[in-house]
Amino acid sequence: MKTIFKCSLALLFFASVSACTPQSSVSNTSEETINSQTSQTETNSSNITPVTEVATVPEVEGFTMDELFDSGGGGCGMSLWKAGSNPREATLFFNGIEANSTLMKINGEFVKFKRTEATGEDFYGQKTSQTFVSENGETEVKVDVKLGEKGEIESVEIPQGTLQIEQAGETVEIPVVGDAGC
Repeated sequence: MKTIFKCSLALLFFASVSACTPQSSVSNTSEETINSQTSQTETNSSNITPVTEVATVPEVEGFTMDELFDSGGGGCGMSLWKAGSNPREATLFFNGIEANSTLMKINGEFVKFKRTEATGEDFYGQKTSQTFVSENGETEVKVDVKLGEKGEIESVEIPQGTLQIEQAGETVEIPVVGDAGC
């Protein structure tokens, strides 16, 4: 009877130690989950660094010309939209001929940008390669375009280009088309 009591006590002790030992889950490259036990000394609160921010891929959204004008943009300049989409419903980028008139809709909010670099061929206040930084400095946009045919009234087609948006270490690249003019 004493032996059964000792065995029961030992099992109870093992179960309580096991239940009170923090568990962690580690993923390896084969997407297999490996459970491991972490020793009590590793979970000391002075060793824990809280995660304050998780980097997410910037969500670039299209906007209408009405939304652009309501946000203080529009007029002469360059408009770009995703290749194959309707520009009236899905403009992704606008840069006016006036300084600091660049707008995009990122993560549901209109974001203003200022141009920090411009190289290449000049057209309607634009260059074929431009870099912009948001007013808060958190987002960078690189625009590279190829010029197409001149339009009927002070405009030029942009048959091909890319928007590259970098935010919190994450980058999105979008193939675009568009136009520029007045």
